[in-house]
Amino acid sequence: CNHFFERPAEMFFFVFVHGIHAGAGDFIAYEEEVVKRLGKENVVCLRSSANSWLKTRDGIFSCGRRLADEVAAFVDYQFASNSKLPSVRLVMVGHSMGGLIARAALPSIMERAGKLLQPCSFLTICTPHLGCRRPRSSTWKQNLWNKAVNFALNHNNACLGRSGIELALIDDEQVLHQLSAPDGPYMRALRQFPHVTFVASPHYDHLVPFCSAAALPSNPHPVPAKGCPKLFVARHTGFSERYHSIFAP
Repeated sequence: CNHFFERPAEMFFFVFVHGIHAGAGDFIAYEEEVVKRLGKENVVCLRSSANSWLKTRDGIFSCGRRLADEVAAFVDYQFASNSKLPSVRLVMVGHSMGGLIARAALPSIMERAGKLLQPCSFLTICTPHLGCRRPRSSTWKQNLWNKAVNFALNHNNACLGRSGIELALIDDEQVLHQLSAPDGPYMRALRQFPHVTFVASPHYDHLVPFCSAAALPSNPHPVPAKGCPKLFVARHTGFSERYHSIFAP
């Protein structure tokens, strides 16, 4: 997703949000690549640490509040004192549950720092926008795995805590439904971004299925044939022709 590399003279503020049971170090390589492409003078990066490791078990909204507090404090420190600074273009990048945490934090971020930040791009990588609950399968091996995933999600004191209950879509607050309500504050905040990209793996992501990561009702992609490249783009939309070479197999 290279559209934010088009105008390097501007100031970009990248916020990287890691997934569950992870930490800020997950995005070191991403930050290095962004700085390399845009230049140190044109980019500021925040690798979020507000929800490191076991804190990600506390639920999406709790994590979202901590992220919003972290971003607002960072913006005040980094940008507010510079009266000559033009509008800063905000780029949010979330991996796995980090994408949901970023979505939960958006209304508060825009309310508290919106005067200094111009929404630019919102990117999620294998984020379970539709949850992680697994359906029945036609094979016993897949059913066994699905039962293990659902057990981990459904038990509040198991692997994922409160967040697992929400990802299983069995929480009383219906957090994922709130995040997706068309007229709700979270979708209104997301619509402020001119570029929104959901990256999804068509197959072999055993924790976040394609439909959940891509926010689509079905997976139109057949299982790759033998000899197919290990990594390729199955489908993309919304990118101009100048970027089509990036997606070529």
